[in-house]
Amino acid sequence: TGHVHISRDLITPDLVRSASHVLLDCDVPVSTALRSVQLCKKYGVPLIVEPTAPNKFREYHDAGLLSHAAMITPNDTELDALPLDPPSWVPDLPSWTPPSISTTLPRLLSCLGLLDTTSHRTVLSTLGAAGAVCCEITPSNHLTVTYCPPTPHPLPEIVSASGAGDSFLGGFLSVERGATGVAMEIGTVCAVLSLGTTRCVSRRVSVEGVDVMAAEWRGKYGWGSRVVYEGPIY
Repeated sequence: TGHVHISRDLITPDLVRSASHVLLDCDVPVSTALRSVQLCKKYGVPLIVEPTAPNKFREYHDAGLLSHAAMITPNDTELDALPLDPPSWVPDLPSWTPPSISTTLPRLLSCLGLLDTTSHRTVLSTLGAAGAVCCEITPSNHLTVTYCPPTPHPLPEIVSASGAGDSFLGGFLSVERGATGVAMEIGTVCAVLSLGTTRCVSRRVSVEGVDVMAAEWRGKYGWGSRVVYEGPIY
């Protein structure tokens, strides 16, 4: 892919200094990623790591890059690529929590321990037909776990599933931090729209359009994100 041709020389101070955050795709060479980390730390810009593939994610882990990230976005398969120790504590979850979330949560909590402990840490994981889950922890060890179910709205004819995860992440990042549930809903809408096209981004994606669609699904189906746990880590 073209990512492998992104050399460290292309990552300039001006490019990073003006960014709200830096999103690193794990297809980018490690040497380039290390340059990005250096500049992110210098200018206080949050770093997000998008795994791309299990082997690439493991390569970034082994190079020590995840310890500089504020956020990672692994799917279930990519989580399996990391040598994770079991967490020392897992919160009790509500009875309505889907089994897929209960099964995945310990690994997400372990991933939080890999990230930059001075930052607001986030692990956002898409679980295919099971929806998505987001774990966030503040520097003061306040944990929030949010679950977004898959849409109950009939899916479009699937033209291509390639790019659905990227569309979800783009929608999520378009929402101001602090509104995680809304961000996950907007991400879900963007991912669903991406299924109906071979384009990188569906022509139907717009700020107003996705807001309207998410509101329609909430009203028609009672769909929406829910907080699974919020409180201290013990």
